[in-house]
Amino acid sequence: MSDYNFKLDTFLRQAADDVVAAGKRLYASGATGHLHFRDGLWTGTVEDQSIEIALHSAGIRRFYCSCPSHAAGEICAHLVAGALALNRELTTPADPAPDTAQSLPQKNPGLKAYLEELPAELLRDILHRVAAKNQRTALLIQAVALVERSAEADEYAHFLDRVYKVLVHRGALSAAAFQSFHEIMDAVIRRLQEHVSVAGRMEDVVRFVDAFLDFWPRLSTVKLPSGRKADWSLQRLMALLDDTMEDVRSPELVSHVVAGLCRHVPAYLLLPTAVVHKMVLTLVRLVTPYGMEGEAVRALRAHLDPSGYGFAEAEVLFDLLLRWSAGAEDVVQVIGAGQTAAELNAFAVLALGAARFDVLQLLTGRMEKLQLDPALRDAVEDYRLLILQHTGPADEFLQQVRARYVDTGNKKYFHILVEFSFNEWDVLLAQLAARDQAPATVPVLKHLGRTDDLLQLLRVQADPDLVMQADDFLFVAAPAATKALYEQVLTDYLDRHVGPRAVETVQRLFYHLESLGRTGLVAHLKKQIQRQYAHRFLLQASLS
Repeated sequence: MSDYNFKLDTFLRQAADDVVAAGKRLYASGATGHLHFRDGLWTGTVEDQSIEIALHSAGIRRFYCSCPSHAAGEICAHLVAGALALNRELTTPADPAPDTAQSLPQKNPGLKAYLEELPAELLRDILHRVAAKNQRTALLIQAVALVERSAEADEYAHFLDRVYKVLVHRGALSAAAFQSFHEIMDAVIRRLQEHVSVAGRMEDVVRFVDAFLDFWPRLSTVKLPSGRKADWSLQRLMALLDDTMEDVRSPELVSHVVAGLCRHVPAYLLLPTAVVHKMVLTLVRLVTPYGMEGEAVRALRAHLDPSGYGFAEAEVLFDLLLRWSAGAEDVVQVIGAGQTAAELNAFAVLALGAARFDVLQLLTGRMEKLQLDPALRDAVEDYRLLILQHTGPADEFLQQVRARYVDTGNKKYFHILVEFSFNEWDVLLAQLAARDQAPATVPVLKHLGRTDDLLQLLRVQADPDLVMQADDFLFVAAPAATKALYEQVLTDYLDRHVGPRAVETVQRLFYHLESLGRTGLVAHLKKQIQRQYAHRFLLQASLS
């Protein structure tokens, strides 16, 4: 079988990290027991899925899995598990037949078989010689050795510092050095995972995580080769934590991760926004299952200096504390002092999205103290209304909505009244009439279906724009009366208005009616104008 060239690492690098982890779990569970190798073809089933990996002397010729993930073009966990089993098949020599065991020598035994026969002293000597010639190999050996002997946190820190100095030149990582670091990290993570699953040595993971979190902000400022993401190493670490958490539920580890990440918040905030948001999501995902939001908030607050952050950084921290359900004072304090009204409004939108009305109330109080433009003044009033809607008495909320609708005629307040089945419409109509709020009265009368009252209001107002707001209802409820209304309103309006303004209103009215398909009414009104206002040359010209 050594005639076939199968490079496991090359194959695994084509799969996503979470897929590789899932494939390793499948392999460890014994799901690859129904695979067979013959004439360069590795076939069989993994978890009821048919897989196939075909080899030749140069490597993999093709591979296939019957699962949906592979059909979508991805290397799936079944293929990863199969590849691990294939690697074992190719590197483990076959047992000779009982009657020829002593007489037939092994043919081309794999490297693994040779190494198993070598004395430990000789192996150490070989590794020493190899490491002396290649610093990166030396780092890889040291990485595994540190895990094996359960190194202390400061030893990991010293090791990571060595990695940085060896691989990083002039603040940049070459493609080869990047690959080397990837391999070193993978070696450490694989060994840590094995120790946790076999021996439960969670303290090793804790020590490594502590050291790496202190190291990562330094590495994250390094210029990476083209196409590499700035958060790749942190993502690898988080994959380790996710895998570890599946096997061992460790609040201690979560506590260490939270403390470590929070310790370096100022450094993280210098990174691209997308990277910071991934860190935020990672923190939230880690602490939530353990109910450790309070501890996370305290850790974060211990390392914050809000006055030193710009708006973008404060927005990230603000969002993080909202997700952690921190106290309102803690959340608002993060944004620091001296923010502009527009920035405070942006924070208020975040608080509203998270349904944190306690935070929204504090922000509204801050905004009130600033010089606000009209749009932001309206925003503050709306926020106050939302707070009252969710926290205050329902009656008081509806009273305020009614008062604002009477004062402004704003349709959003009318829609709120409708939504809450407001039952004091007569009182509202009386208040609108007292304020002479005809535009705000029209939607109320339409909603109540009071056709006669609506027609009477529109006749008195004689405002074509008001009629256009109501005719969708009136053409259905009283078509003949609506036609007569248009005749009267148009006459009353043109008796009181002349010049370009009157022409513009008439044209707008006709466009509106034509859009409703009322072309017959338009023709009728044009004839009315031609008869009654023959001397208005500008108006007559607009009818052609």
